[in-house]
Amino acid sequence: MGLGKLFDYISGVNANIISNSDFYQFNLYFGIGNLVFQIALAYFLIDEYGLVGIALALAMTLVLSNVVRSVFVYMKFKIHGFEKRHVPLLLFGAVILAIALVPLPITYTTTILKDVVILIATLLYLKFFSPLQEFSVMLQKLPLIGKLFN
Repeated sequence: MGLGKLFDYISGVNANIISNSDFYQFNLYFGIGNLVFQIALAYFLIDEYGLVGIALALAMTLVLSNVVRSVFVYMKFKIHGFEKRHVPLLLFGAVILAIALVPLPITYTTTILKDVVILIATLLYLKFFSPLQEFSVMLQKLPLIGKLFN
C-alpha cells in the first residue's frame, strides 16, 4: 500500500486538475470504474494472499488510476508534473528501493546496516543533487545534519 500511496503523491494533483476543468465528468465515471476494478481485484487476490491481497489491490488501483489520470491530463491539457531534472531522483528512488528489498537474513545487524546505507545514500544524494532547494534549506537548520549541507 505504501508504494501505491507514494505513487499517488508523486503523480501530483491530476484528479484536482480534471475536477476543475470542463472534463469533470471523467472523474465520476473513472472513479466508478476504478471502484469496480478494485473490488474485482481484491476479490481474486484475497483468496490467494489474504489481507496482503487487499493491500495489493489498493496499491495496483492507486498506480493504475494515477497513470490513467496523468495520461488524460497530458492528452487534454499538454501538461505534466515531471521534468528532466526528476529523472535522477526517480533513478535514485529505484536504487534505494532495490537496496531495501535485497533479501538478507532478518537480523538486527543486517536491518541496521541496510538502514544506515539507505540513510547515508539519501543524505549524500541530497547534498550533491538537491532535488528541492526548500528541502535543502530545511535540512540546513537541523543540528547534526545541517553541517553537512552548509
